[in-house]
Amino acid sequence: MFYLLKIFVFLVSVVAAAGGAYHLIFFKSENIYTSFWYGVAIMLVFSGLVYLWFSLYRKHKANNSWDVRLRFLGYFVTGLPALIYILIVVQQTYHLVQAKIFISQTVISEYQEQPIIWQGFDSPVGIRISLTLDYPLVLPGYMRYPKLVMGKMGSEIPADLDSAYWKYCSEPVVDESSCLTTPIWPVKDFPVLPEDSPAVLSFDLFPSNLYYMENENRVCLKKRNPYSEVSFVGLDKIVLWHFLGNEHKLELTDMITTTVREKSILLKDIDLVQKMYRNAESGAFLAAGYQGCEIKRAIPFASESECFCKESTENNKPKALE
Repeated sequence: MFYLLKIFVFLVSVVAAAGGAYHLIFFKSENIYTSFWYGVAIMLVFSGLVYLWFSLYRKHKANNSWDVRLRFLGYFVTGLPALIYILIVVQQTYHLVQAKIFISQTVISEYQEQPIIWQGFDSPVGIRISLTLDYPLVLPGYMRYPKLVMGKMGSEIPADLDSAYWKYCSEPVVDESSCLTTPIWPVKDFPVLPEDSPAVLSFDLFPSNLYYMENENRVCLKKRNPYSEVSFVGLDKIVLWHFLGNEHKLELTDMITTTVREKSILLKDIDLVQKMYRNAESGAFLAAGYQGCEIKRAIPFASESECFCKESTENNKPKALE
């Protein structure tokens, strides 16, 4: 009877070990708390199996060569994963402490913004925000580009920030809301934090309809005229932003949203912001001297997407606020 029970527990341990291996290889979560608690739960499962296996052989010792082999195999398939997950949890605890220190002590000490005006346009096509970030320690990883959401979804910070970062700016207009962000194509290098704090980070943000930008003379729009009937810009705003380090996301959304709401000047000018969105439409580019063109490296999102090109003249830098 005990021998059959040992075989059953061994089979359960093999299945658990396979599940643990699958988790290690395929399960990835940017949420550091989710990863930590998953690691703790799996560590406790394997620790329990080790104890159960030990208890079985303490009560009924091995009485033949097959039983001896089963005992060592059982210790292997339970003890090795338990040891691995103990080490993982120790590492995750270290990362969690680092994350707590980083989040609690990192502050934006300075905030500046400038309108970005390209030749041919008489109003901004985007906005450059510059942040001075003071942080207590350097973590391996990088800053993702902020996404500034205005309109209905900009009234309050969402509970599910993981999905909001990808959902809120997926189209030029989402649920009566608009978005300013860095064009996603071509893919650019993400900024990293230097070893010495503070760091000055600058982000050029454009309406999300502008999805491809090699430079100001070669751009692509996702839709022809998504903002032509929109009047919701200039309302409440949130800024979705985070640091991705040790494969985990550290949220900075609350901090940067508070800063932008309190210190922004340009984004409180409804007329200027509306013009910024209107400039991210095909008619505005044609009026500015651009022509429709084909950019083979651009990745179209829909049949409405269009690319515009213009002969290069001079580099237009963001104009300073007066």
